[in-house]
Amino acid sequence: MKKQRSNKILILFELIFYAVLPYVIWNLGREPLGDYTAMLISTIPGIVYTIYRFILDKQFNITGLPNHLLC
Repeated sequence: MKKQRSNKILILFELIFYAVLPYVIWNLGREPLGDYTAMLISTIPGIVYTIYRFILDKQFNITGLPNHLLC
């Protein structure tokens, strides 16, 4: 049960860091910064979260699937 709750929280964090935050940053930053700069800055939350998860899990996981399912 705890593992299932943990997975739901991870999915929520991934949605926030990979979709919601970049979208908000891009929309709020387009006017003052310009399209290109806003797009570049909007990638920062995803990159930071990926590095954090890499350090925490000590593995690089692009697909979101556990390693034992990939082998």
